Amino acid sequence: NSVMTSKSGGDERDTLLWRKIRSGDDQALAELFRNYYNTLYSYGIGIVSNDYFIKDCIQELFLTLWDRRAYLNDAYSVRSYLLSSTRRIIFRKMRQKRGMYERNRKYIDNYAPEGHSFEEMIIQSESEQEARRKLTRALRHLGRRQKEAINLKYYSGFSNSEIADIMGINNQSVYNYVSGALQRLQKHV
Repeated sequence: NSVMTSKSGGDERDTLLWRKIRSGDDQALAELFRNYYNTLYSYGIGIVSNDYFIKDCIQELFLTLWDRRAYLNDAYSVRSYLLSSTRRIIFRKMRQKRGMYERNRKYIDNYAPEGHSFEEMIIQSESEQEARRKLTRALRHLGRRQKEAINLKYYSGFSNSEIADIMGINNQSVYNYVSGALQRLQKHV
């Protein structure tokens, strides 16, 4: 029962800090940052083991909170809000980094080699666009959890055990989601 009381006290303190932040109290933001930094860092480093990247994500979270304080709603659970927001920022930044890498690689592949005619580059670009369209259509046939598992495995590069931790499922379920998704994609592409 004392655990419940201390957690409840923490929830009440968080709610009070949240309200103060919404009304423009930067000291409340600093206190919330101090209270949750280690929790958010541990959570983030469990997703991506890159110290600088995780610190950057946490900093972005608190800067965004401050910038958007006038638009914040009451949070049912400040802790849950901060953790889920951190997760969203991590995955968004990972997609951005991967996208930048892919764009650079495609540029080098498409424009650096000599001997390709302009027509060949147009044909290659059109076939890549058609393949992307087919893949996008095929992805619509997947369930939400299948899409998440495929995204984590092939776009973010996580192992099955890491995906299991992120999604809160066991390794067998990850395998089932991924293999089922691949079978459906093959059928629709």
